[in-house]
Order: sequence, then structure tokens, then C-alpha cells
Amino acid sequence: NVRYIGGISGGAWAAMNFVYNQLDIDEDTFLGNITFPEDITLENLQTMDSQCARGFAKDVLVLVGLEALSAKIVSTVPDAWAYAVYQMYLAPAGIPEDTLFSWNIKSVEGIKLRNSVYNDTEFLIPNGDRPFPVIGTTLVGPVAGGPYRTYSQNYTLLEITPLYIGQLKTLDVTYKYDLGRKHVKTVGGAIELIGVCRSCANSPSIGLSGDETEGILRLEQPTDILDMKYATTLSSFAPGTLFESLIDELSESLGLAVNYWTPTKRLLTNSSESTYFSDGGSYENINLISFIQRRVEKVILFFISPDPLQTSANWNVTEDTAYNNQVTDYLAAFFGVFETNLSIINNRTYEYERNQIYDTNDYIEVINGLQQAQSDGNGIIYTTNLTTIENDWWGIPSGITTQITFVYLGRVLNWESSLSDEMKSLLIPSENSDDLSVDISSGPFKGFPHYLTTGGAINYERANVLADLTGWTILKNEELFRSVLS
Repeated sequence: NVRYIGGISGGAWAAMNFVYNQLDIDEDTFLGNITFPEDITLENLQTMDSQCARGFAKDVLVLVGLEALSAKIVSTVPDAWAYAVYQMYLAPAGIPEDTLFSWNIKSVEGIKLRNSVYNDTEFLIPNGDRPFPVIGTTLVGPVAGGPYRTYSQNYTLLEITPLYIGQLKTLDVTYKYDLGRKHVKTVGGAIELIGVCRSCANSPSIGLSGDETEGILRLEQPTDILDMKYATTLSSFAPGTLFESLIDELSESLGLAVNYWTPTKRLLTNSSESTYFSDGGSYENINLISFIQRRVEKVILFFISPDPLQTSANWNVTEDTAYNNQVTDYLAAFFGVFETNLSIINNRTYEYERNQIYDTNDYIEVINGLQQAQSDGNGIIYTTNLTTIENDWWGIPSGITTQITFVYLGRVLNWESSLSDEMKSLLIPSENSDDLSVDISSGPFKGFPHYLTTGGAINYERANVLADLTGWTILKNEELFRSVLS
């Protein structure tokens, strides 16, 4: 009953390797079994099937990329990132390198019917019945206008799916260049992935007319198109907005640039321009808005944030000022609640201010519901019906009502109470353990369950116990999830 799966940044790696894995194994092997807390031991946490996706995160992505640069396997930082993403998260799932991908046999046949040059090309499609993946990337701005800093940044989000890259609301985005210059770039519409060239400036000469919503446009065949590796890289290039805010020389050498054009402009001659992209999480770290645009009636959001939810004893959402580390900022942004103490780096590299689609009063209900679930001890989960307020930037009208289930990563009291004494000493903080926003500060599971992943560095033990916690939480709330997914 799951129609869509969304993911941004590391969530894109998980979504795409789940949908497109080519391994001849069952889902229990790929995802791994759930061990109940009373049966968890340090020894069984060290056991991992070689084809289980939990094991993909054991290496450090940055180090894998730097080693590729040092060995001259790649020559640029973005290519090093793409190399590491592929080696860690796609190759182990049996996904061939430099792979074009689409949605099903029918969509591949359509591509080949319109483009005979691809008649002998293999396109990857999902391995079995899978939800439709939607991942996101941040469009930072034209390379010609960089670097982009706090005063000049104007981010937008593009979706990447098996059928297109683009945005469902066409926007004229104004960028502030140096010396007071302004540049307007049209962003929006959807084009097939085979129409995007990473390095060559090609676009059709004529786009869609004002009354057309779809059509076939002709352009020179791209030389290096958006394959699976670079699609997931676009969604997860975490240092992008920082690199692309540096001085010109560093921005151009370190930034991730792709030639982007929109089909919604009638005159498109020379409209393809080199454009900086970055991790989608710089603009929307969980792509709820994509599914509200689609009028999806029920949505489950998994907030896998390094920021624990502060308990009701620590934080009164009704009375206290919004500060960093009360709850993850990308949840609060949907309700128009923004932190007042952003660091310089966060202010430069994140831009959530346009993401409000719900009334701020609804935020109080959601946080109180999550805090109550946190106190109850079976998982931080809250389900409610939310109705949108108008957001013209995203094309969201007021009045769309959606059932949303919020699932927030955190310590779970009743799971912890069932652990053996040995595992309690390794997973539960020895001081302030009654405060469920405090994580263990030392040992092999330091930070559990809010690991600082840095794109990996999660060994078998840490991966297994995190999956055991979250899996137990879902099973403990089985009736709720069966109702949501019915």
C-alpha cells in the first residue's frame, strides 16, 4: 500500500538502493532481522549478512572520496563524492556503475521509441514491486553569479525521480550578483533525465508554449547524462553550499555544477547554463512538500536527526523561545518556527524560511504529542490531521488536509528497560538517564541513538542496534501503522 518513498541526502541513498537493488535475495536479508531488546548481546550485534544494507554504512564516505582523489581515480571533489556514494551505497546493492535508470518497461520503451540512439542501452528499473522514489537536490544558483553567501543566496529545490528532474511549480528566481547586478533564472517544469547534461551546455531552441503542459523537445544528445550515481550525488553533496559560498576560485574548483535548463520557457536558445547544486537538505531535509503538492492523503515522516527531542520537563513549547537543539529545525520550519541562534555556518548553508505550509498553532499540538509519546516509552510517534496554509512559493494552496504520522528518532524507555544489564551499561547514559534527551557520552555506542554519521562510520554493532531499536518501535506500534497503511 506504499505508493511513494521519499529521501533527501543520506535518505536518497537508502531510498534508491532499496528501490533499485539488483541482489537476488529476499527483503529480510536485505533489510535485516529485528532482534528484541531482551535478546540483544554484544556478540550477536557483530553478526551481519554481507548483503544486508545495514552494513553499507561501515566506511567513512569522506575518506573513501579522498582516497580516490589521492589515487587519481577521480580529479575533482564532486567526482570524489560521487565515487564514494557509488562504492558505499550503490555497488553493494548490485547496481552497475554509470547506469541510466527509469521506472518500468513501458517508460524505457517510450524513451527508446523517441530516441533510437538508446535502442541498445540497458536501463535499470526497480527490482520487483517498489514504491515510486522522489529524492531532492538544492539548486543554489548559476555558476556565473557565485559565490553565494547569506545576503545573496536564493535556493530552490528540484525533485529527481525515475521519470524526470524538475520542480512542480515554475518560478522566476532572482539572484544577486556582485556590483549590484541581478539575474533572473526560470526554474521549474520536468524534463526526462536523458535531457540533462552534466558538463555540456545544450538545450532545445524552443520550449513549451504557454498553454502546453507536456511535449517533445529536441536537443543535441548529452554526452554525460544524469545517471544513478550522479542523481544520488546531487541529493547528498553535503559540503556544496559551503564550498559554493567561498571565493570564486575555490567555489568553481570545489562546487558541484550541472548544466540545467527548464522546458517552461518558450525561447530556450542558450538557456542551459552551468548551475551549482548541493545537498537537498540545505533547503528541505525531508521532502514532505513534494507529497503535499501531489495531494497524497497519508504521509509517514521519519526524522532521523542528530538532535534529540527535548522532553516536556526541559522545554515548554507554548512558552519558551525557539532555540537550537529543542527539536530538529527542518521539522519546525514546516510550521514557520525558526531558531534564533543560528551559527554562521548554518546561516550560510541552510535556508528553510520558505517551507512553512502549516499554521504555527499546529506546531504546539505536534510537539506536545511527540513529547507525550516520548514519556510513554514505546517510541516517539504522533499522528494527526494537518491542513495547509497558502505557500505561493511552493504552489501550495490553503485547505489541503493530510494525515501525517511523525516518527522521531530518540531513546525509548520501554525498549531500554528490557535490555540485559550488560547492554544497558553500553547504551544508556549513567548520569541523567531519566532525561530522555540525554544520550550516552562514551564507549562503543557513543551518541546512541543519535550517531553523527558523517556519511558512514557506523559499524555492524552500531547499525544493528539502531535497526533493532527502530524496528521494535514500529512493531510495538503495529496497530497504528497498519491503520495508516490500510
